[in-house]
Amino acid sequence: MRSMAPGVGHCSGGDGPDTSHTVAPLVKWVEEGIPPFRIEASLVRERTVVRARPLCAYQSVAVWDGRGDTNTASRARVLIPALPTNRRQNDENRDDK
Repeated sequence: MRSMAPGVGHCSGGDGPDTSHTVAPLVKWVEEGIPPFRIEASLVRERTVVRARPLCAYQSVAVWDGRGDTNTASRARVLIPALPTNRRQNDENRDDK
């Protein structure tokens, strides 16, 4: 699973959530064939979680649901973008051929 952590520097740091527990979901993927849909990550300052966000597979995005605290991961939905349709198939189905 390739994920992106917005606001996080190359290895860590920045304003984004840079602490996550990825081993258990990856073990489940390898051993049971179930890929993780999302992994929660946190930004911790002075031993307090100040922000949490879901990390999701590349091309999916986490979007705030519009209610409650924007710094709480449970308030985010993961959206999977539609895959582009095969252009050749679109051209074959045109009415103006």
